[in-house]
Amino acid sequence: MKKIVVLLTLILILPAFSTAGESKIYGRIILPVPVKKESAFPGMAYRNRLTSPGISGKKRAAAEDVIVLAYPLSFRPVVKPMMNARLLQKESCFVPRVLPVTPGTTVFFINRDRYYHDVFSLTPGARFDIGRRPTGTAVGKTIKQSGELKLFCDIHPGMTATILCVETPYFTRSSRNGVYLLKNLPPGRYRLEVYHPDLKRVAETVDVKKNKALRVDFNLKR
Repeated sequence: MKKIVVLLTLILILPAFSTAGESKIYGRIILPVPVKKESAFPGMAYRNRLTSPGISGKKRAAAEDVIVLAYPLSFRPVVKPMMNARLLQKESCFVPRVLPVTPGTTVFFINRDRYYHDVFSLTPGARFDIGRRPTGTAVGKTIKQSGELKLFCDIHPGMTATILCVETPYFTRSSRNGVYLLKNLPPGRYRLEVYHPDLKRVAETVDVKKNKALRVDFNLKR
């Protein structure tokens, strides 16, 4: 039944993305079938002791960790720092697990749990540690280096996240059902790239026409 609902959702959504009137790229991301279950980690019991029954929201879909990026090849885009970039620490998880930003963006780390968290990175050239912070604390960090910035919490080893700093203003997150939409794209040639922290990157070169919609589907692999 679940597969039927997802299929019907895609049938209804994808044609709507293809309507004319602006230049855009849309499509579906197909992910490999999961092969292992989430494992327990130190700090899990601590989290469970402090989390009230029913507080957990719906489980994050793997497709929500997919970021689709369009890098212009026929023109140089204007890339500015983003506003209001936030990475939450909630129920012993980073939310979102992948945060795309542009260089110069200040990301605010906000603790929404009832216990302490830390945020640190050992990424070469971008190391930092904001220290252990209590509930409600927001700490800002300006991201200057392009590429992947891996994040951890020294209290909860199972907590990981990635800040993906990119040199393009054209990117979007996939929906829970694996559907994505890049809109308001200037006409031109692009390298379309799909990122997931646990899967191989895939890319394709495409031409975006004025006031036309282009469908591009991707099949990600391990």
